[in-house]
Amino acid sequence: MTSDPTADTAPVLPAPLATGRGASPCLVRLTRGPRTANPRLRLFLFPYAGGSAGVFREWPGHFGAGCELFGVQLAGRGPRLRERACSDAERLVHELADAVGAAAAGRPFALLGHSLGAALAYRVARELARRGAAEPDCLFLGARKAPHLPATRGEVASLDDRAFIAHLRSLQGTPKALLEDAGLMSLLLPTLRADFALLDHWQREAAVPGAPAPLRQPIYALAGRHDAHCRPVDAAAWAAYTSGAFELSDYAGGHFFIHSHQDQVIADMRRRLAPLLD
Repeated sequence: MTSDPTADTAPVLPAPLATGRGASPCLVRLTRGPRTANPRLRLFLFPYAGGSAGVFREWPGHFGAGCELFGVQLAGRGPRLRERACSDAERLVHELADAVGAAAAGRPFALLGHSLGAALAYRVARELARRGAAEPDCLFLGARKAPHLPATRGEVASLDDRAFIAHLRSLQGTPKALLEDAGLMSLLLPTLRADFALLDHWQREAAVPGAPAPLRQPIYALAGRHDAHCRPVDAAAWAAYTSGAFELSDYAGGHFFIHSHQDQVIADMRRRLAPLLD
């Protein structure tokens, strides 16, 4: 969860884009960083549960002009805080695939997701492959254990408020003052419950026998050494989900190493993306 979800009203990624099929045009929006006339690569950023595109507000300045960044801006967070969040996993993945495919516009592209965002990015890549559409050139999956691994927690979305907030506290990404602000939490809880309902759904789905076919593109797994919810060994199991290259990077942080070690994460990503940008 973002450390200040009400502060994402003016991220560096400001421009809303159209989003595919007209059946539900407001479910998924993408925001774009500074426009690039002829980008070599487009990078799509999927935030964690409760997070908006604003959590990546500093990222555009760390990538060169050849890389154009897009943030996933779902309902129920940031500037869309008062919109109802989506807990329909199939619908959300389909609309994200529509939006990413349209915004990629025939250019090479990559996906980065953290925690819930990693689960979404992986399933969007799978959906694009299922369609026979243009696929990402690589995936960066952070703070999310491989889908087939046994769950270390029960289902979260249906917990009562007290137990649900205790689980948020255990993730160590939400300030104590925010967790203790009953008014603000009442505003945020529906979105957070919707996000965890997605994770609960995929946890049940993973328990069904039968592994999906591996993706073709490289997968780069990212993990915090002190993350009790996804250890580096858990992230390493993503190797079974690609027939391409695999690499694991770990960081001296917890579940939210994407913030505490942002510069190192971005440097590792730029190194891996260099062949696509040169």
